[in-house]
Amino acid sequence: TDIRAQTIVAPAIEQTQAAATRRYDIPAGPLNTVLTRFSTESGIFLVGANDLAQGKNSPGVQGSFSIQGALDVLLTGTGMETQRNAQGQHVLQPVANTVGTLPLMTVSTSADTLKQGTAEEGYRVSNISGIGLWGERSLRDTPYSISVVTSDLIENVNAQDMRQIFKMNPLIQEPSTNVTTGVPNATMRGFNATTPIYDGIPLAYSNGSAISQGLLNLSKEKHNNYGGYIYSDTRFSTFNIDHKLTLGYSSNYYEQLVRNDGWAYLNGTSTLALSQLKYIPEPDWGPMGNKSMNPSYADQYNNILMGDNIIINDQWSVMFGLNYSTAINKAYNSDSGELRTKYEKSKLTPTVSLLYKPIEDVTTYVSYVEALEKGTIVGSTYANRGEILPPLVSKQYEVGAKYDINPNLLLSTALFRIEKPNQYSDGAIPLPNYVQDGLQVHNGAELVLTGKVTNNLTIIGGGTLMDINVEKAESSDLKGKKPINAASRMGKIYAEYALPWVKGLVLTGGAYYTGEKYGNNANTDKIPSYTLYDIGARYSTRLYNKSLIVRLNVFNLTDKDYWQDRYYLGMQEPLHFPSARCFKANRHLRISNIYNFCFTER
Repeated sequence: TDIRAQTIVAPAIEQTQAAATRRYDIPAGPLNTVLTRFSTESGIFLVGANDLAQGKNSPGVQGSFSIQGALDVLLTGTGMETQRNAQGQHVLQPVANTVGTLPLMTVSTSADTLKQGTAEEGYRVSNISGIGLWGERSLRDTPYSISVVTSDLIENVNAQDMRQIFKMNPLIQEPSTNVTTGVPNATMRGFNATTPIYDGIPLAYSNGSAISQGLLNLSKEKHNNYGGYIYSDTRFSTFNIDHKLTLGYSSNYYEQLVRNDGWAYLNGTSTLALSQLKYIPEPDWGPMGNKSMNPSYADQYNNILMGDNIIINDQWSVMFGLNYSTAINKAYNSDSGELRTKYEKSKLTPTVSLLYKPIEDVTTYVSYVEALEKGTIVGSTYANRGEILPPLVSKQYEVGAKYDINPNLLLSTALFRIEKPNQYSDGAIPLPNYVQDGLQVHNGAELVLTGKVTNNLTIIGGGTLMDINVEKAESSDLKGKKPINAASRMGKIYAEYALPWVKGLVLTGGAYYTGEKYGNNANTDKIPSYTLYDIGARYSTRLYNKSLIVRLNVFNLTDKDYWQDRYYLGMQEPLHFPSARCFKANRHLRISNIYNFCFTER
């Protein structure tokens, strides 16, 4: 599943302390034991370590490392990682799962590019672009479930990053956001996805082209993402059947580079101005003798694509495509830069859709898509260490219909089934095996209504219902279990009403329900459901021959305390205020509900 986002949000900057390197000599052993000794030697406290480390083994750590570098080494192959929370604590958590690319979910694009989707049009978009090799086409005639977010809507709800937009979307759970890269950690159709697409080019990994940075220093570490594509379209007819044949190639590459002799310091003080934090140039890494920035990890995806959009007549059409996809993963010795392991697998995957228009304003469709995801290279803490698991091929079946109720109101509905091979640790003693067993199967239904119901009333709303579990598993402990952090029910609505007796005054509000979900694999930790409410108003006028828009939004009106997922308490704090001057006041220190007042001059 992927996020196709042409609206790029500036990443937040993680505030970390300078970390001096020191030498560790901690042998391999149970992860709990290794973490306890590491905490003692390093002087840090690991949040959530005891429960999450149960039943896992660590390779230990020997050598000179920073705290984060040592943690990365001793957590190798455990399926765990650490993140820094707002208090600067190291929080132990499972490595986020990723899913192969299925071009079916959410499109967030700019109204400036599309010349449509304004507030006056009910944020309704007729044509979209960037749908893989299919190029620009009618939204109604695109055989996938797609939600479009326009720039007018982003401005009018004072959205400061994609969390606010996804919170309103009936197909997506409210996500947490990577504090280093700004990439939303979205859950769509029960699967987690962190890899966005910018202007049709996907990132090979969720980290953008960035330098990991703190207030005082720049570490281990730089991330580069490269991508590009080339497509060629040919139109022709055979026996009165029209074809649009597309041939193309795309490639994206990610690399992580680490400095192999400690930290490079950016600034000797903590008095960096806001402008410096927002626009930090790549540092002078300093003298390193014969040492340099060495590659540590690399991902690459190459795709050779062919697609044919076949128009049989005014009612029937077929879209057929093939993708020869190659997934490449490389791991390096960061001290020498030498290649340590390499993984490369290829797979031919199809996509096919049948579209039928019973009447001009209605399009129905049936779609089938496959997508390749690289298999895991089993880590050193497992009995089958070094084994390369088979590539994962995700399959999605979808049946849907789209109805243009009026030129500015679209009703979309879809039934879907997604099958993805399941990977897990079998928990065997003394060493577990990391294996593939069974299918993670998600069956669901979606409904979305977008646009103007009347001349004065705009609605964006809908819901998702899913049945999600593991099937065809040999292990009885897996059968019927539901995935972590995936709500099976969502219902959301956002509305705007233009007061007819006060020109330029619009009242806004929304209600967003997210159902219960599970916080652990055993399904014994249940995260409660919650409903959030927002209200606001917008006034447009002209002042001194300039357009003036004043917006007031209240997020989390009832001051609801809730768990956004198993790691984070929900909060609605915007990060910055582009193209507007805004004032905010926190009603509570925990930042649960926030009042925003903004005005924009144009």
